[in-house]
Amino acid sequence: MTSPLRSPQAPAGRRRVVLHVDADAFFCQCERLWDPGKFAGVDALAVFQHSEVIAVDAGAKRLGVKKYMTPEDARRVLQNASANHAVLQHVPTTDDFRVTYTRYLEMSKALHVLLGSPEMNHAVVDAIARSAGGTNGSAEPVGRRIAREKNYTGTAVDEKTVPAIVVEKASIDEAYVQLPKGCQLAEVALPVANAIRGLVEKKLGLTVSVGASWNKSFAKWSSLAAKPDGVLVTVTDDSNGNSGEQRLAGSEGDVVGANGLDGTRVVSPKVLLGLTRVTKIKGCGSKSVAEKFAALGVRVLCDVSGLGDDAFAVANTLRYTVGLPNAIVNRIVQIVFHHADHDPVLNKGHERKSVSVHMSLATTQRRMPRGATHVVPSTGGREGWFDPVRVGETNRVQSAVHAMSVDLAQRVLDEILLNSTVFFGEVAHPEQPGVQEALAGPPVGRYPRVLQVAVTSVGVTSNPARGHGGKRGRDRPNTPLTVSRQTGFPTLGDTVPTAPGKCTRNPTAPGKC
Repeated sequence: MTSPLRSPQAPAGRRRVVLHVDADAFFCQCERLWDPGKFAGVDALAVFQHSEVIAVDAGAKRLGVKKYMTPEDARRVLQNASANHAVLQHVPTTDDFRVTYTRYLEMSKALHVLLGSPEMNHAVVDAIARSAGGTNGSAEPVGRRIAREKNYTGTAVDEKTVPAIVVEKASIDEAYVQLPKGCQLAEVALPVANAIRGLVEKKLGLTVSVGASWNKSFAKWSSLAAKPDGVLVTVTDDSNGNSGEQRLAGSEGDVVGANGLDGTRVVSPKVLLGLTRVTKIKGCGSKSVAEKFAALGVRVLCDVSGLGDDAFAVANTLRYTVGLPNAIVNRIVQIVFHHADHDPVLNKGHERKSVSVHMSLATTQRRMPRGATHVVPSTGGREGWFDPVRVGETNRVQSAVHAMSVDLAQRVLDEILLNSTVFFGEVAHPEQPGVQEALAGPPVGRYPRVLQVAVTSVGVTSNPARGHGGKRGRDRPNTPLTVSRQTGFPTLGDTVPTAPGKCTRNPTAPGKC
């Protein structure tokens, strides 16, 4: 275990250069790209799924709409703001009004393939080679070294001689990019960030924000602070003794001047920690942990250092008062006191490791989306309503399982097709106009091997008596009970029976059971 007082970070000038690329309001941007006519002139757009808002663009945020709001609350906010050009859009659904992310996943696939493509690698290396700046303590700036060693002439060079970037998919709409060894953060961060943003917008029409620093945590929080449509670079803080990196033009927190780009800011780690909520640390996002931090007066990460006289005292407070496990405590202390995070950037590929579907059977009734007032949901019940499933309604459970099975088969088929061809263009969807070129992917060889089914039930137990006094207690929820089974995934053409003597058509093999 690393001592909280000891910083294992590399000396300044030898650190990595890590960028975090994050699409702004990804779902909202996808909706605008798919139907530009519908959203022409729309200044505020929010996307919701059933009972909560899942994406909010900058215009809707300015009006007060927030993620995880109910659609009713979001509509009320927009009405109170007298927003004439605001839209609340439901995510795509299937014919039976089950949510489908297929089109979002297609755009996500195109984004991650582009980030890891040779074209992006060349764009980044070109930006490095063209960057100007001092030597930052090294014998020669990396841009000049690459230009000299690779005989850079402004044209494409042999693939074997081009330094490679490392790209790690972080989520559906974000990724980490680590630059080749020898790059200096202050020298290359801005031109590389601009090159990435420009190529993504040119090829896909997406706007991304980019954060840059020497570790993944700072890069991610920098991109978060840069939103919307911005760049933020976190450089070393000379006041903490981390000298050696040349500071970019402008004092900390100021907009970069002649050496930067419009809208780009350069900050120190201290400023970044003051911009980042403590709940952004992995493992600290739960409501109970947030309440404990709030009780201690901790809102942002820089407040953590005030929990004790030194790192050990802070670690003890986090461990025994907040109740965090040792791994998270050490991570927080390393970040706050030493600005250190050695999590590596790894190329894990952009293929999905699993394909899944899930359905929650709510305990309260809920209206179906607008336009489905005369539709019966896949679980049965009344038209236009998601009704709770009660004890004994096995036919409705069977109907739900059947709908999920068909959905899963279709998602597997979609994944196979998506891995076969990836579309690049202004609109990354094969059914939409504007697709300019296609990149052929690897041959179809990926197919699920294991099928796993899990059912989790949560009930409420009445507590008639508590203690020796015989006083009645409140009803309390049972501990969730999960039962799972797994088997081999059905191959194309396999029979999938739903009842004795019957079978359903296999969506992955038309014409077969």
